[in-house]
Amino acid sequence: MIENFDVSCFKPVSYELRLGSASVLVGEGSRGGNAVEKEVTELSTLKLPCVLKPAEYVIGKSMEKLNMPSNLMAVVVPTSYAIRVGFGINSGKIDPTYKGEVSFGIQNLLKHDISLSVGMRLVHLLVSEFKGETIPLETKYFGVDLK
Repeated sequence: MIENFDVSCFKPVSYELRLGSASVLVGEGSRGGNAVEKEVTELSTLKLPCVLKPAEYVIGKSMEKLNMPSNLMAVVVPTSYAIRVGFGINSGKIDPTYKGEVSFGIQNLLKHDISLSVGMRLVHLLVSEFKGETIPLETKYFGVDLK
């Protein structure tokens, strides 16, 4: 279910995902544009380690890859470390049958720079059993044409 895992990341009720890469939003909506009206489709990968300026926002991607079975779903929440350091983490749920890395938003909430580096444990993966029928996951991120 978790590829490229590190045994030390397993906790009593969660797994701490490690930061594998970070990207900055490019194009309209990323800096000063209207992100509500237009989805940002381009990401530019940052070289880690890097420094996040105050209020700067990037998209993080986990080192681990998930292969969620049809009876499990997960929620991604910030670690206490991420909160203590000053990162605001934007995350969500992971559907049954999802395959791939986990993406999450990282924002510097402080008034000074914060370093961001590979391997940082910024989010917990909380896995739950899902009972009942699921609708097969079809998403543009799997390369499925939804039109």
